[in-house]
Amino acid sequence: MNNLNDAPGTKPGRQTRALNETPAVRPTDATGRVLAVELSGALGAGRVFRIDEADWHYVTASHGAAWGLVGSGDGYGSLYVRKHRAAGGAVTLARLLAGAQPGEVVSYFDGDPLNLTRCNLLVSTRAEAARRAVQAARSQHQQPATGAGA
Repeated sequence: MNNLNDAPGTKPGRQTRALNETPAVRPTDATGRVLAVELSGALGAGRVFRIDEADWHYVTASHGAAWGLVGSGDGYGSLYVRKHRAAGGAVTLARLLAGAQPGEVVSYFDGDPLNLTRCNLLVSTRAEAARRAVQAARSQHQQPATGAGA
């Protein structure tokens, strides 16, 4: 079934690809070094993630081409590109690409979890990631006021 528009949780007009179908893959620019890959499943319908071409060849050879979008369930609305393994468990594409070990977290320089290019992935400890998040929040609140009366 290629069109699951009537499935619960899907929005009208969205085409949903089954997790076992081959995704559409296209270059994002003339160099072809970064690819846009269509996501599978209801949450991924109509969305793409970006990945370096060399990494895409590695990922498809080792884990297959169909990847879905999942929510973290942490209450923050975080999204991850992930795949369930036949042997059980799941693999998150950002962790796979960045080589993150247990206890390490992967952050996205631009804040976009669908930008899985190597230059956008940062591996750090949980404490380092929390410290960066606090610094980013503080810098947003310390922006100088503009306009009349400022």
